[in-house]
Parts: sequence; C-alpha cells; structure tokens
Amino acid sequence: MDVLYLDNHATTPIDPRVRDAMWPLLGEAFGNPASRTHALGLAARRAVEAARREAAEAICATPDELVFTSGATESLNLAIRGHARARAADKPGAAVFCFAADHSATRACTEATSEAGMRPQVLPVDVDGLPDLDALDAAIAAADAGVLAIVCTAVHNELGSIAPVAALAARAHAVGAVCIVDAAQAPGRVPIDVDAWDADLVAWTAHKCYGPKGAGALYVRRQRRSVAVAPLQVGGGQEGGLRPGTLATAQIVGFSRALSLAEAEREADQARIAGLRDAFLAELAETPAFAWNGGRDTRVVGNLNLRFEAIDAATLLLALPDVAISAGSACASGNNAPSVALTALGLSREEALSSLRIGLGRFNTLEQVRRAGSRIATEIAAQRASSPLWAMRDDVAALRALGFGR
Repeated sequence: MDVLYLDNHATTPIDPRVRDAMWPLLGEAFGNPASRTHALGLAARRAVEAARREAAEAICATPDELVFTSGATESLNLAIRGHARARAADKPGAAVFCFAADHSATRACTEATSEAGMRPQVLPVDVDGLPDLDALDAAIAAADAGVLAIVCTAVHNELGSIAPVAALAARAHAVGAVCIVDAAQAPGRVPIDVDAWDADLVAWTAHKCYGPKGAGALYVRRQRRSVAVAPLQVGGGQEGGLRPGTLATAQIVGFSRALSLAEAEREADQARIAGLRDAFLAELAETPAFAWNGGRDTRVVGNLNLRFEAIDAATLLLALPDVAISAGSACASGNNAPSVALTALGLSREEALSSLRIGLGRFNTLEQVRRAGSRIATEIAAQRASSPLWAMRDDVAALRALGFGR
C-alpha cells in the first residue's frame, strides 16, 4: 500500500545518511567496544567516542556529559528516578513536579520517585498545553520539605507546544532543585543548547529525529555544577557505571549522526515544513467546524492537533488506511480513553475523541500532504453526512450555551 506517512511525532523514517553511517558497524566492523586487546574492539570503541563527541557538539555539551541509553524512556527513568535515589538521604520528602500533559513515561517516572521517599506532584497546564507557571510557583512555595526537581517537556509530543525551559530551570535553581527535560521531540524542531536552557538532566532519543529505534542518551550536567544520579542497574560498569551493558555501537553512531544532522539542517527543514503545513491546511479550508488544540503560535511548525466537530477520530482513522496519522501518543494507540494531554487542556471527552494529530517531517512532499489533506477532508464530509450529531449541531450548540453536555 502507498501510505501517506504524516505521523512523524510517533516515529520518523531513518535518514539514508544515518543508515549509511550505521551499516559498517552492523557488518565487518562488528567488534565490542569494551574489547581493548584487538583491532576490532578498538575500532568500535573509537566509533563510540567519535559519536559521543558528535552528539555533544550538537547539543552544546561536553562528551563526558553524555550517557548512551536505549532511548528517552530509559533516559527519563535514569534521570528522574536515578536523581531521586541519589538525593534520598539529604532531601527526604522533597517535591518532584511534572505537568498534566506530559508523556506517560515522564509522569510514571515522576510518580515512581515516591519509592525514594519523594513527594511527586502533577501540576496543571494552560490552554496551550504549556506549564502553568502560577501553579508551579504556588506549589514551590507550599513545598515544606523543599523541591528536588522540576520535570518538563521541551516540545510536546501531541500538541507540539514549546516549553519555556530556561524559565523553568531558573525556578528550579532558585530553590536548590534541578531541571529535568524530556527533549525527545526537540531535535530538528527547536534550537538545542543545554547551556542556554541551563538544564541539568536531558533525555534524548534517535527515532524522533530520523535515527534508529532503541537508541538515545541522557545529558548529565558536569560543567558549572555536577548533578548526582544513582544507577538503576548493575553490571559491567559501562557508561561510568550509570548504564551498564554492552554498548550498541551501530545504534549509538546512528543516534549521534541523526542528532547532528537534525541540528545542522533545522532551519532549512522547518522553513520547508512550514510550507507543507500551509498546503495541508489549504486542503481543509472548505471543511467547517474544526479547531486547533493548543496555541497556533506556541508550537513547532510541523505539528497540527485538530478537532473536528461531530467526528469520531477512531472511526475516521479506520476509513483512512492509506493515511498514517494518529489520535494521540503512539504509546496510547489502541486505548479507547481520551488523550490525557487533551483533557489536561480542559477539553471534554467528546472533543478529545474527535481530535487528530498530524506530524509533518523531513521526507514529506507537497504532493503527499495535499493528497492526505484531501483524503481527510473527503472522509470527514462523508462521516458527517450520516451523523445525527452533525445534523443537530445547532440544537446541540444551543444546549451547550445553557450549560448542558459538558
């Protein structure tokens, strides 16, 4: 099937340049980077360290600040739970804050800090899906045992919203806490500079920026201040003891090349994707009663999260097998519950379940987005033609104006 792939927040195709960099390490250069007694092992080790330097340069870090992992979920576990373990003795009962629209991995890791004696708390977001800074300030003031960490999402995986990371980091540091960032969706979409963010721990993954699945890293600040992290696993002591296990050389090289390319080509990519977004929206121009979820001006250009009145998103997706889009996070795919991120904005269950997430990317073409937009508009019109809710929309609107149906 010729699939029109517009789900680039779920995952991205591997860039051929990334694949080419990985290929030798899957073939003749297969050595274990921990083997230091022969040429194959030493070559693999050199490849890993070159990749570490390449990735560090892309995010404005130093090579010793990067710990390679299997992706953002593992990195978040190591950052949030590992930091809580490391500070359990000297910050008992301290608060750990995350936000209601955060990815399930971020929220689960925050909740798990209770195992180390911390007090996790999920705070609200504003109408754009961004952290509610007033609620955060109030929560910080009420934290009797102090604050261990503020956890945030640099670019939201469903809404595309761009968080004020530096402002959150400043609040954390003012009370002796750290700022932990889920940056899975950031590379290639927003400028990356861990010093400008002033972040302490940052989780990365490869497959959101045209690299392989199963590869990522954790940035652990060592410059200006050093952040304590306790390992969650024991083993052979690789990655400074923070992430033991044989290093996946090819995956690491793929991650670093993808990250480097994403940053080097970000401005050109985003300018082109903005044009694709406008072309997609032009195909929906004649479609009535649709709205944006989250702010239009606070999101990355390739993200469209739209809700369509009197439409069931799950039914619509079934009618579009040749268009790869989603109704929310890939991790929640197949779940009939409304998106946590959308309900955190204050949307009703009905509104959340009538929403689609479209993610445009590097390898989409103008012809693809126009075809996809046309297909979606046609199916929406067909679904509404047989929908009693659409036929009765004026009556429903009148009832809602009176306070019913929310």
